Amino acid sequence: MFDYLNKDIDGGLEFDGLWLDMNEATAFCNGYCIDSERPKDTVNNKIYYVPGQRDLETKALGLDGRHANNRTEYDVHNLFSLTQVKATSQYLSEKHGLRPYVLSRSNYPGLAKWGHHWLGDNWSTVEYMKLSVDGLYSYSLFGIPFIGCDICGFNGDAAPDLCAKWHQLGSMYPFSRNHNQNASASQEPYRFNITWDGDMTYTDIIRDAVRAKYNWIRYYYSQFWNIKDHGGSFWKPLFFEFPADPESFEEIQVNIMLGDALKASIETRTLTPVNNMSTFYFPPGGWCQIFPAPVDNTTCWRNATGQNVTLQSKLKDYYIHLREGFIVPHQDAAVRDVNVTKQLQPIPTDLWMLPLNESTQLKTEASTQKGLAVGYAYQDDGISLNETSKSRYDFYFDMVDVSHGNLTVMTITNGTRRNLTEEEMGSFYIMNASNNGFSECN
Repeated sequence: MFDYLNKDIDGGLEFDGLWLDMNEATAFCNGYCIDSERPKDTVNNKIYYVPGQRDLETKALGLDGRHANNRTEYDVHNLFSLTQVKATSQYLSEKHGLRPYVLSRSNYPGLAKWGHHWLGDNWSTVEYMKLSVDGLYSYSLFGIPFIGCDICGFNGDAAPDLCAKWHQLGSMYPFSRNHNQNASASQEPYRFNITWDGDMTYTDIIRDAVRAKYNWIRYYYSQFWNIKDHGGSFWKPLFFEFPADPESFEEIQVNIMLGDALKASIETRTLTPVNNMSTFYFPPGGWCQIFPAPVDNTTCWRNATGQNVTLQSKLKDYYIHLREGFIVPHQDAAVRDVNVTKQLQPIPTDLWMLPLNESTQLKTEASTQKGLAVGYAYQDDGISLNETSKSRYDFYFDMVDVSHGNLTVMTITNGTRRNLTEEEMGSFYIMNASNNGFSECN
């Protein structure tokens, strides 16, 4: 198939990645098209447990079929998509000499080494928008962290307000795509260029959300590099980070951790919250709003116990907060009118930090270390297979109280082979600065 796509017919068909859809070993018969072909002592009668109680031969190959290695279809059915994605990924790597991109409908544990997945057909309803949060959580457990769903829904006709809110949620998915079937009404963002409120249209809300994601691409990219090297998850409920906090197990559809350092608060349960307000939960510690851009320190707080915070929740509203003790990379992509990730390469990287608001005694009696924050960022060309072009920077921030006053230290460590001079650092933003001994916020 791949060679056919590459034949020099009218110049050939150039492609950078492949989407493998409907890629199950299926049939229009239920196991066997001719009933007499079914073995009397069939494997299907010996299965002790079937999740969902659905007959495994429904629209599928007969479970007794034998493969070249004499394994039954029952033994190897689930490996079909995994090996298909692996073969496709290896082909693309060899063809282009670049990183492959493979999106697969069917999936199996281990798929993430070779490709990615989306949640399949859904419906254009608020309920399915909310359920997408749970679906992404599930695939974090399955070891497939780069995941998304059809924004605005695949089946049915998406209303303007639903599509606008879903684009906000979907812009934070690892994999973001608006997609539906041809029997449904078109739902491209420009289709909703009608007034929502005042001078703002639904298209404006969607555009703002999509562009805002580009601000965080460096953070997303760095988190996924770290997951590749060390394991872990990106899109996760609060209890992944705060397992001892019972409240972190509640209302998980509106409280979402994006990696280790960022928390998203977005209303996914309804498009019409009471009085345009919604309540979100923040576990113990310090948190500062970094999206939308804060105007003062009133959007920062710190509690020894978790707290519910009520925030404005009109259609245009959603929030991202920085967790204390962390430094995150950020690029001002929206202001620079970035439309593709390649345009991010020359843009300076800002660092946003929220130091821990507590003291730690150092080895020397005369000094105390406080205001700690740590983070990291990966940078490379985004396409090369050769990881020697990759660079990881580790960031360490601390304040040291000594007998002669405060000493603030910001350390950037280049732990890999690229030169720091190849990267351009932007501004350093210290959130909640006045409570950490600073008179300026950046």
